[in-house]
Amino acid sequence: MLLRVLAVCLPLLVAALAADLPPLEVRDVNDGDVVPFSFSNTSGSPDDLLVEEIKVLPVLGRVTLTTPNLPPFIRFVLFQAHSQIYNVTLAYNDTLLPTTHVNGTNVGLLVQPKANMAQVELSNFNIETNVSVLIVVSILRVEDPIPGGCNMEFNTKLAPYLSVTYTSDMITMKSQLAAPPFPYSCRSNLLDYDVYHLYLEERNYSQGAYFDGIRKMLTPSRIAEHGKLVPEIIGRPTLQRTFSSYPGTGSVYAVVVRYDNEFDAAYVPAATYACSIVFWNDTCDVLTSTFSKLLCATILFLGVFICFAGHYFFKAEMFIFGFLSGGLIAYILVSLPGNFDFEGHLAISVLIGAIFGTFWLSLWWFYGIPAISTLLITLTLGYLVAATVFFSGAADVPVFQNEINYWTAFFCIVVAVPIFMAMAAHVANIIACSIFGAFAIIAPIDHYVGSNLKYIIINNVRKAANPDFKTAIIDPPYQTRDLILSVAWGVLAILGACVQLYLHKNKPPFPPPPHTVLLDQRERLALENEPLLRGQPTHSYASVSVGDDSVFASPRAGPSSAGQEGN
Repeated sequence: MLLRVLAVCLPLLVAALAADLPPLEVRDVNDGDVVPFSFSNTSGSPDDLLVEEIKVLPVLGRVTLTTPNLPPFIRFVLFQAHSQIYNVTLAYNDTLLPTTHVNGTNVGLLVQPKANMAQVELSNFNIETNVSVLIVVSILRVEDPIPGGCNMEFNTKLAPYLSVTYTSDMITMKSQLAAPPFPYSCRSNLLDYDVYHLYLEERNYSQGAYFDGIRKMLTPSRIAEHGKLVPEIIGRPTLQRTFSSYPGTGSVYAVVVRYDNEFDAAYVPAATYACSIVFWNDTCDVLTSTFSKLLCATILFLGVFICFAGHYFFKAEMFIFGFLSGGLIAYILVSLPGNFDFEGHLAISVLIGAIFGTFWLSLWWFYGIPAISTLLITLTLGYLVAATVFFSGAADVPVFQNEINYWTAFFCIVVAVPIFMAMAAHVANIIACSIFGAFAIIAPIDHYVGSNLKYIIINNVRKAANPDFKTAIIDPPYQTRDLILSVAWGVLAILGACVQLYLHKNKPPFPPPPHTVLLDQRERLALENEPLLRGQPTHSYASVSVGDDSVFASPRAGPSSAGQEGN
């Protein structure tokens, strides 16, 4: 996690110091308006090849986007339309055929100029609301590669746009092959592709932040400045990437194609929140049911208990760690067949976790071997350490794209932690309690403030339970909220360890096992009932005269004693 902090803080500082893009004025347009974009004064330099405007389309409105008086060196005009929530339609003409239009929130069309002019139709078919649209018009020179020029899957002949789809676990981005400028051949190997992505600010759903993220990924120079290069996935198509989904955090995706390492062009960028911000409670919240929210609150209180008093209440600690470990393993195993919904997964996991927790407590109850009982706690810490290492960037290293390499390295880290801490079981148990308990404290807080540290565990569960997730790019958003919670995690872990060490000052490292205590009590009771002299019956007793108040008077022998004396 420290490496993650260092790796992220420097880019954040550079981004903060970099100049922001100039703001754009928002203007209304009417149905039937013609919106011109002029390139007549362009010099052909990259800075002059782009025009951006924000227009508000009326309900069921249509406008014409046109570029009159184009210079002769322009081969294609790329029209783009971006909206945050509602779909818009971009078409070559008024006739909407599958091959002549695209519909969505991030759409674009390539148009070859005729008579030094190009135009398209932009429509808002929503019947209830006006739609603010970021309109971008850029031009491709004769020597530039043509994004989507070798389309084989999408509806339009030229497909410069991206297809971005998402599930609860993954975001999939696809694009089509580009065409080289000359000769126009789709078999050319002169083209190179780079995929980038950019995270928007966590839980910032403003239209301004959305459009600003899109604008940062419009041109190759902007993309290289603001975006993060995504490694190519071994064994996957060149222009397809799968990303881990972080619902509620916006992400923008872009593709840059280069010809002969000299000329480049950018595809139409696409953005998603991996959920619908219109239906936030149903699609963007990780925990939506009452049961899951109650479980989240329970984890918070258990985290406080484990962090500051886990080792002090050793038997409770045994059950809790057994419960959490068993529940996690059960959730993964139950998820593999896919026969239950999320609530069913949780219910079964809680049941199996309770059974395993009882079993692990029983091991300590009857046998009381510290090395065995603390093994699960240190293994759990090893799991958390391994998940954090791969969350921090190791999962995206090419060598770990192979499943065997990934899980081998993962389990080596899991096992290495208890081996490293085996020499001091008492201290190891306290450290494990404080670190894991601190994480259990921040995980529910992370959920409610909208940061993404909870995916340290969630991504690993996805990797184990979802076969399609094995090629996903993990690269999580790590922003201000995540940094604050990371610092809080470390501070809580240190405080928890100090408190527990203080509570155990001048005390034995581990309490005696309950079963041994019961046996000792029985032995003591048996010894107390044994006669002091051998051969004496255990029921002999002495009596005093009724009414005799003298504590120094000698007792009279009881019946059994008298009988023996008579003999």
